[in-house]
Amino acid sequence: MAPKGCGLVQKPVVYIYGTGWGSIIAELLVLQGFEIAGMWSYDELELERLRTKLNIGYCTMDKDELLSYQNTHRSRSSVVWIATPPFQLAYIAKEILTLSNNIVVETPGASSVAEAEELYNGASQFATWLCTCPYQLRYLPDVIRMRDLINEQSCGLVTSVEVRLHCNKTKVCGSKYSWKYDKSRCGGALNMFGCHIIDILNYLLNEKVESVFGSQECLMKQNLDEIHSVTADTVCNFDLKYHQRSAKKTFLDDSVVAWVHINMCYPDTIFEQRITVLTTECALVLENSTLSITPFEDHPQHADLVGTLTRHHQPLLEGLETDPGQPAPYILGMKHFIAKLPSFIAKLPSRLPAPSDEVSTNTTENPKIGSGPKTGLDSLQHIMKVMKLIRESSEKKTRMYVKERKYTVNDKKNNHTKSVRSSKNP
Repeated sequence: MAPKGCGLVQKPVVYIYGTGWGSIIAELLVLQGFEIAGMWSYDELELERLRTKLNIGYCTMDKDELLSYQNTHRSRSSVVWIATPPFQLAYIAKEILTLSNNIVVETPGASSVAEAEELYNGASQFATWLCTCPYQLRYLPDVIRMRDLINEQSCGLVTSVEVRLHCNKTKVCGSKYSWKYDKSRCGGALNMFGCHIIDILNYLLNEKVESVFGSQECLMKQNLDEIHSVTADTVCNFDLKYHQRSAKKTFLDDSVVAWVHINMCYPDTIFEQRITVLTTECALVLENSTLSITPFEDHPQHADLVGTLTRHHQPLLEGLETDPGQPAPYILGMKHFIAKLPSFIAKLPSRLPAPSDEVSTNTTENPKIGSGPKTGLDSLQHIMKVMKLIRESSEKKTRMYVKERKYTVNDKKNNHTKSVRSSKNP
């Protein structure tokens, strides 16, 4: 704990619900000096391993026991990190929201639009200061630099975007059957990586998705065991159309299309992710977590504009065991999010509200909405809606619109003609 007056931000204690991805989160938290006060999981072996390795104070397989322990030891600086599978997130978050804690909900944050809205309303009803879903790619230093270059128009106007993600499903999802292979329990490429890509594109372009067209396929020829069948998508393709709404023009035309390809069936065990933003003057390429610029022949002045800030092939953190097949940029992004966590908490109100306190539903008056990272529950609702429309688009084989389409005069005339024809020929 930092002494008073030293100018350092005190790091909060953390309670973790769930293992799996939560195991990596626990190691990242400890390596950066956080204290894990308690942890819950159904996995007894993993729980015992983490308790011994990370010196966790209180571990239990009974969720209610940790809730009770946490309630008796709660403080302004405590953080609850929900790292369960997506189909369990909303159920556990509902119980924790009533304790007025600072909550971090692991991505994708919810399993449906309804759950995302319910989580947002719950955060508005109870005095929860930080209730956010950390889409961690936006915390990478090179991503922040990339966004600044786009917003400042330092490299021209955006013309198109392409995203390619290749990985080996057994390295990312494991060789044994789990929820990650089950479509009904939010497994698959879209839920695991698509939500992050939608968020990072929204962040880079500073706009929200207008329409989508997508397809999902399960290309696994064999099941992992004799009981369960693999139903989750292992290949997901979609395009996102963005319309320029902000006053500051960053698109060459009124709209930009981003093409996304996610393939989890690669035989290679190396995780690769490439985000390419083409502008009128150069190509901004984010290879995993490293940004580079390829200037066009008629714009050589951009050759030395950006130096590489990070190296994805280097160890992410000393003491953290990583594998080339793991999503390295996501782990590194989580490291940067965790590093900012104490400053987020430090900016929050100085007193712990009583359960009887009235909380305004106005987001401008209520301190807990928007007081933490900008990736909040409002972004979560939008991302859940886009993912839902991608699934519907894959089933119906048609483009889906996130908002109601604004019809032009010609559209209205065509619709009127069709209605007249249909009334004459029922």
